[in-house]
Amino acid sequence: MEITNPLSSIDGPISGQVCTMHLRAGMEGIISKHFGAEIIDELFYRFHKKIEEFCSRMESAKKEGTQVFVVLKRI
Repeated sequence: MEITNPLSSIDGPISGQVCTMHLRAGMEGIISKHFGAEIIDELFYRFHKKIEEFCSRMESAKKEGTQVFVVLKRI
């Protein structure tokens, strides 16, 4: 087993679209099972818009690592 720094392979600025695509690839199945598949496109569209607002903060924190905390509520 090896511990690596996943940010070490990132060259250049962090893209909100790439962050959204990675999160969607990893979480879409879990979210759609819990909340239903019909919300997925709207959810990740909204997430993409929100993450674009914070790209500059993420860029400055890239060396330290960044965590994104998202709360979803079924209505």
